[in-house]
Amino acid sequence: MKSKRPIIRLVPAPESPPPVNSETVPNEKLLTPAGQGSLPPRPNISQLLEREVYEKHQLRQELEFQQEKHRKTSRAKTYIAGQVRDVIQTLQQALDVFEKMLAEIKDDLDGRN
Repeated sequence: MKSKRPIIRLVPAPESPPPVNSETVPNEKLLTPAGQGSLPPRPNISQLLEREVYEKHQLRQELEFQQEKHRKTSRAKTYIAGQVRDVIQTLQQALDVFEKMLAEIKDDLDGRN
């Protein structure tokens, strides 16, 4: 069974970046051009849209997989329930025949005495 994967949703970036000062970014290395190069670039609208479309596709595939798994499991449960009913009916018939045979044997033994 597949484990549930967390859904990661990206929050759209604001139109303009907030001003950078020593209070908002305590690490001064980030204020240098070399430090800024190590920050990951913010995704643009087309990247966000592409990510959303991809996630939606993945979710639809997972839903289809789960629905098919449910259908197959349901069919298997129906099949086994029918088989169990047949076995119970066969055992009940065998038990009825056995009880009749025991009753005949008892009658035969009682008739001899």
